Amino acid sequence: MPVVEMMVRREYHCPVCHRLISEEQMGPAESDVLPCPHCSVDILLPRIGKEGVTEGNVRRDKRCPVKLMVTYPNAKEFQSDYTKNISRGGLFVMTTSPPAMGTKVAINLHLPALAEPINIIGEVVHTQTSGEDGEAPGVGLKFIDMEPISRGTLASYLRYLSDCG
Repeated sequence: MPVVEMMVRREYHCPVCHRLISEEQMGPAESDVLPCPHCSVDILLPRIGKEGVTEGNVRRDKRCPVKLMVTYPNAKEFQSDYTKNISRGGLFVMTTSPPAMGTKVAINLHLPALAEPINIIGEVVHTQTSGEDGEAPGVGLKFIDMEPISRGTLASYLRYLSDCG
C-alpha cells in the first residue's frame, strides 16, 4: 500500500459563519480549540503534534453507517449512487467510477422524508478501489459548502440515527 503524506493546512473555514480563518488569525497552536475571530464560536482543530498528524485517518465527527441515495453529475448525465457512511463533515459514496482526488463535486443527498435533496459541495479526499481490504470501491468526500439550513437538517438526521450527531 502506498504511503501518502498529509499536508497540514493552516487555513480553516468556520463551521458556523463559514468565513476563512487565516494562519495569521490563528496565532500559535497552543490549544486544540480556536475561537473564530468573526463569530467567536469555539472550533475544535485537528490534533497536531510536533511530528504532524498522528493518525492517518483523522476525523472530527463520528461516521454513521447508513445507505442514502446521492446524485451528482458525471461527464454526460446525472449519476446515482449510495453512501456507505456519513458524518457532519463528509460522506463515503460507493461507486465504481469515482472522480479524481481534489475534484469538487456538487452532490444531492436524499434524506428520508424530505421532498427535496440537500445540495452539498464536496471535495474528493479519498478514493478506494475494489479489493482494498475487502471494502466496496468508492470515494470519500469532505463537505466544503452547504447551506446553514441543510447543515442543521443533516445534524438533526444524524442525531435521529442515534449518537451519530
